[in-house]
Amino acid sequence: MNAYRSGFATLSIVIIIAALSIFTLLFVDEVLHYHRAVMAQRMSYVSEVNQLQELVQKQQNDVCKQIYKELNDEQSVFLYPIKLPKSAVEISNFFLCKRYSLFKTRPTNSKSKQFSKLINVENIERFRDKFNQQYFHPITKEKIYLYWFDEKEAKLIINDQQNIMVVAKGNISLEGTGSLKGFIIAEGNVNLNSIKIVRSKTVSEFIHQALTEWDLAPYSWSDFNETN
Repeated sequence: MNAYRSGFATLSIVIIIAALSIFTLLFVDEVLHYHRAVMAQRMSYVSEVNQLQELVQKQQNDVCKQIYKELNDEQSVFLYPIKLPKSAVEISNFFLCKRYSLFKTRPTNSKSKQFSKLINVENIERFRDKFNQQYFHPITKEKIYLYWFDEKEAKLIINDQQNIMVVAKGNISLEGTGSLKGFIIAEGNVNLNSIKIVRSKTVSEFIHQALTEWDLAPYSWSDFNETN
């Protein structure tokens, strides 16, 4: 009888140990499965972050130029979203684009001594290659001239009718028999002599837009949510 009881106790212990072993194995398998899922998600995230960084490198020189210049003049920065197509992991990324313009505001007087008030001096070199050029208005097809003078004493001779924007860092004197539609902005004195000038909204809007561009702001992209 004692042998029977001893054998039953041993069998019970074996069953308990086996059950605990099975439970332990199931628990360990569940833990391993969880960690594998976490690692897979982490690897997917890292992979997509790397892909996104590559996309940023490819697009950073052009992305801000896709912003329309017709955005409100009061808007100086724009948050441009960028993401991977069909991304498995939701990652929000943004470029910070900044508006750069030669003019602080559009001129309203046909001639003025308001150079410092109207011109963004820090942006002069950015737009210098666009100075002293002839432009064509895309709608009216008219020629529009932009003249820029760095000299303390400058002279411009006009013998025909021109749509014009003249900017002078010093004094400016106009001579000739022509007539102008547009604006003259100077730091110093403006001497029209016999030249006549009337202001033109078309010239003001066109030149302001031609000398406005969007570009990347410093530290211009981040991988954070816009709401953060």
